[in-house]
Amino acid sequence: MLEEGVVFVNKLPDDLLILSYVKAMELELSAEFINLLKCEVNKRSLLCFIH
Repeated sequence: MLEEGVVFVNKLPDDLLILSYVKAMELELSAEFINLLKCEVNKRSLLCFIH
């Protein structure tokens, strides 16, 4: 399951990835999902765009 999510996250544009991460945090979604998004955010060096 996790590998499928990685493929999905890799295809998200930067702005949608950031929005998804922020919303997942707000909604307190699963830690695994948030971590998946956060890893991709870090990989793309986008952490500075998250408020």
